[in-house]
Amino acid sequence: MASDSIPNIDFSASTSPDGAVRDALVQQLRAACESHGFFELTGHGVPQSLLGEVPEQSEKLFALPLEVKEKHNEADEPGARPGPDLSLCGRRYERLRSQNFEKRTAGDLKEGFDLGGDLASDHLSRFRRVVDEYFAAMLDLSKRVLARAQMDAATVVA
Repeated sequence: MASDSIPNIDFSASTSPDGAVRDALVQQLRAACESHGFFELTGHGVPQSLLGEVPEQSEKLFALPLEVKEKHNEADEPGARPGPDLSLCGRRYERLRSQNFEKRTAGDLKEGFDLGGDLASDHLSRFRRVVDEYFAAMLDLSKRVLARAQMDAATVVA
């Protein structure tokens, strides 16, 4: 039976010279994915200052006037679709009620700004810098986590 608490995994073990410590990390990742489908990762090396700056910059973005945010709405930008290299992958403002998958309501009561690809805007330069740095850090972290998971899959197949 799964625990009610979210698994917390210290990823600093991924750089341990001790193979048994790294193997234990892989088993923790596997167990968390099998029991919960997700986990909280600590010891990942992403600077706390960057993690704190993302919500700060997000608040500033969503405080902008609607007409400024609308300039970054993908629906209004022809050809702004994801490429195979993830360029333009969802890097856009999403207006209130624009997301409506079930088509039973007027749309979701949320605004959003999806990350990825390029953000061409001079008036959002600080937001862009922070988002680009965060995106790069999360992409690197996800590759490191998946590399550990791949090690586990290789031992299961062997």
